[in-house]
Amino acid sequence: MVCEHCQAVRTATWNYDDYKLDDGTIVSGVMVAKCDTCGDQAGLAAQSAYLLREAREKKREPRLRTTVTLSRPLRDLAEARLHQAGKNSMNAVEAVVLSVLSSLRRSRELNDRLLTRLREAADDPLLKQCAFDVRVSLRLSKAAEEAVGSLLAAESLNRSEFVRRAILLEDKELEESLKNYALC
Repeated sequence: MVCEHCQAVRTATWNYDDYKLDDGTIVSGVMVAKCDTCGDQAGLAAQSAYLLREAREKKREPRLRTTVTLSRPLRDLAEARLHQAGKNSMNAVEAVVLSVLSSLRRSRELNDRLLTRLREAADDPLLKQCAFDVRVSLRLSKAAEEAVGSLLAAESLNRSEFVRRAILLEDKELEESLKNYALC
């Protein structure tokens, strides 16, 4: 393992310890590797990433929870799109919804193009062939929830219909936006 303090490859011992985030928050019970030479933390176990994510989420503005129903192929498509954009532990369906919302606000032309594609997506075979038996929880900020609400009212859609169609959208600008969420 490379120790930043020693600036060299060193052996390290894994154990549970406190981990300090960039903002100063201390997270307890994180599996970390400590350099056997200097004792500094030299690594973080991937299986402890959820603890860091939970600690960061506690400091954020509360998010509104909602549930949508999807088919397995739509859920898989959302996961594949996020994976293709870059590795991330973020909820793939949330990332797709947020990328659509941010793309809709980018320009009037893009907004019109995406709204047209959202309407056209109603006829997609993936929406007609499969049972919607997969429940997915979404947590959206108040601003994102308001944006979704106004879009739902304007387009006469329910939340699940919007999310299903959003997953099917493909657009260069939309994919760029999705990459931003994948890199978070």
